[in-house]
Amino acid sequence: MTEIFKRLAAALAVLGVCLAIGLAAYHRYLRKVRIAFVGYRDTTWAAFEEAGRRTPYAVHRFGRDELASAPLSDFDAVFVWAMGLNLDEAQTLALAQARRAGAKIIITGATDAASEEQSSLNARQKEIVQQYLQHGGQENLEALLHYVAAELVGRDVEVPPVVEKPQCGYFHLGEGRFETIDAFERHITHHAPRLADDAPRVALFGPFARPANKYEREPLDYLIQSFERRGVRVYPIFGFRRAPELLRQAKPDLAIVFPHGRLLPDNRARRLLARLNIPCLSALSLSTSIQQWLADQRGVAAGALSQSITMPELDGVIEPIAISARQPNQRGIRVPTVIRDRSDRLIDRAMRWLSLRRKPNAEKRIAIVYYKAPGLSALSSAGMETCPSLWNLLRRMEKEGYDLGGPLPESPEALFALIQEKGKTLGQWAIGSYEQFLEEAEPEMIPAETYAQWFQKALPEKRQKETIALWGPIPGRQMVAQREGRPHLIVSRIRFGNVVIMPQPTVGGGGEDEDQVKTIHGTDQAPPHFYIAAYLWIQHGFRADAVIHFGTHGSLEFTRGKSACLSRYCWPDILIGDLPHIYPYIINNVGEAMVAKRRSCAVIVSHLTPPLTAAGLYGQLSLLHEKLHAFRTETDPQLKRETRKTITRMFRQLDLAKDLDLREPTGDQLLSDEQIARIDDYVHELKDRTVTHGLHVLGRPYSEQQIVETVTAMLSEPACDLLLEHAATGSERHRHEAHDRSDHERHHEQRDQPHDESHHQETPGAELAHGDVDKALVQSLVAAVLAGRITAEKCFSRPELAALRKLQQRMADSLSDGPMSGKTAGRGKVSAAQAKKLAFLQALDDIHRYADHLRQSPQR
Repeated sequence: MTEIFKRLAAALAVLGVCLAIGLAAYHRYLRKVRIAFVGYRDTTWAAFEEAGRRTPYAVHRFGRDELASAPLSDFDAVFVWAMGLNLDEAQTLALAQARRAGAKIIITGATDAASEEQSSLNARQKEIVQQYLQHGGQENLEALLHYVAAELVGRDVEVPPVVEKPQCGYFHLGEGRFETIDAFERHITHHAPRLADDAPRVALFGPFARPANKYEREPLDYLIQSFERRGVRVYPIFGFRRAPELLRQAKPDLAIVFPHGRLLPDNRARRLLARLNIPCLSALSLSTSIQQWLADQRGVAAGALSQSITMPELDGVIEPIAISARQPNQRGIRVPTVIRDRSDRLIDRAMRWLSLRRKPNAEKRIAIVYYKAPGLSALSSAGMETCPSLWNLLRRMEKEGYDLGGPLPESPEALFALIQEKGKTLGQWAIGSYEQFLEEAEPEMIPAETYAQWFQKALPEKRQKETIALWGPIPGRQMVAQREGRPHLIVSRIRFGNVVIMPQPTVGGGGEDEDQVKTIHGTDQAPPHFYIAAYLWIQHGFRADAVIHFGTHGSLEFTRGKSACLSRYCWPDILIGDLPHIYPYIINNVGEAMVAKRRSCAVIVSHLTPPLTAAGLYGQLSLLHEKLHAFRTETDPQLKRETRKTITRMFRQLDLAKDLDLREPTGDQLLSDEQIARIDDYVHELKDRTVTHGLHVLGRPYSEQQIVETVTAMLSEPACDLLLEHAATGSERHRHEAHDRSDHERHHEQRDQPHDESHHQETPGAELAHGDVDKALVQSLVAAVLAGRITAEKCFSRPELAALRKLQQRMADSLSDGPMSGKTAGRGKVSAAQAKKLAFLQALDDIHRYADHLRQSPQR
């Protein structure tokens, strides 16, 4: 019996060994190679998933958040996308367990050493894997899976070599990639022979313009095919390293970027686009679905806003339009999918810019929209004298060859009179004025049936119903007149040949009790028919090539819709259509300028603020200032007491107790020294407060005196202190140079300015400003710096200046590199004395930089 058990045990042991060997053989040679992919984005996974279906391997996907819990030990190989990955203890343990179970860990895209250390590959294997991934395409991904099966898992399979492909160059439909412009041009000539050599050129480029992954190609291919059908030669560019060179070689008339952050480092993109002198539009690929985007009033999430819109704007990119969103494909994987109406909007807008670039000025039709409240009120825009600026613009357009149909009004005043007669904003409630306007002003009369056609074509059905429900059937109840028994919508406008100027209609309906300050910043409703009609007339009636909204600001950009990445349901998109939109905007209103830029596809042309100056004092405040000065310097006790009485009386007369939160003296009680000191500080604060000097006029540069005053106002307080210290401790020659700005020089400066009344007006409180030693001296020092009487070369020896400039550059480089670069340590080695000299040198630089910007303003 014992012998039988022994034989049975031996047999079972042999059987176990055979089963183990068989199982091992199955796992090694017969079972499908199992490969896991952890943390890869949808499009990359879609390409690997297809490669898995075309090879005898089983591929599985896990999210990055599943790294610690996924059964990685059940796989032969595990790919991990490690960009931005900060491994925690549980994730590190999961990878270690998988390695002990025999899985090969393949790390890609690692941005830290801790992630890279998890790799099972040696240096040669890492390089080969990288080559397959770098050259990309389905054939290389399939070959990579074969390589993993053979090299890492030990299967006896044939491994195709890497199919090398260009890493930079131009690409086209399909697999075509070309390293040189000549090779690409030959391909285009063969592929699209009908495209003329002198056809308009559009370049596509940017981080998301990637040809290798076919699951990312749909939006790109749609643009390429659509532009080519319209007779445009398209130059799709890939490869960040050579993008500037490839753009220059393509010589595009317009560029479209697929952005993610700055286009190039160190402001190089701005300089490149300026040299090419082309507009650069933005094609955005959303990470959400179309349904999520349509439901989100933000348009784009805050996290994506910075990289997709804000950073590209710094490089001069305009018109951010979402052309694709993530939708499930046939296998349920979310991949970029064309939003057709948005892509067509981008293409239509690009075609408009191309047309505008090539059309002679004499043939261009331009609509200029100004803001004017109803009635006889003046034209309005923040910080700008609108009518003289508009007159200067029309004169400049005439000089540049635009057809203005005859002579312009002879002066800004004549233009304003014409606007008051024919270019008014009217409410129909002003019955007498309205009827007179219809008879005398010759407004545009749009037949209701014509407007209905435009309305139905431009507005989605949802917006049509909303408008009719609120404002009634076409043509509405306001700004309507009957002609020959037919209703017409009225549009106020003045025609100068191919240029039309017109007021922006009131967006809230134009009622007598409308709060226009409120409604201009947006209403939560559809605009009225006559507002819509004005913009549709610009597009389809006047057939404008471009529209200019003249000055800060109108209501279009505040109409209802998303904050950015607008849809076809957003009113700014409906009303601006595909028209190039130029918007002169005051430079200090950045927030609302961004609204116009992002919501109405506006190209913001910043104009100067009015000149800055010290507010100065006048009347009783001026006299009080003199008495306070006398009180500070008076030594005779009796005279000082009399001055104290005068100051106390004036304090009561000017009712300053409330402003200063001081108790007013009663009876014969006089102000104390402490109270007088507070009054003195307050009066000086009033006198030195920075205010604008009038309004700015486009086409009228600052005078040199205005530049000096404005630069002085722009300087920081520490910079002013350093200049004053220089005047106090510098050489006698420097102190005299600062004060050598004589009345004779001022007279010649003013004499050399263009004849304009504003140049001969006294700055408020000008005489008193010179009574304040510090302010007057700072202004004199600024003038001396700008005149070259105070320079860095005169203030420092040559070796010292060279050392300071070198230190200044080193500090600037460390700041631009950022705190993570490891180059910032040098900043801590600057001594207090060096820091002070650097600050003074920077103040001199700032004075010249500010003045140069003011002098180089495009309004000259």
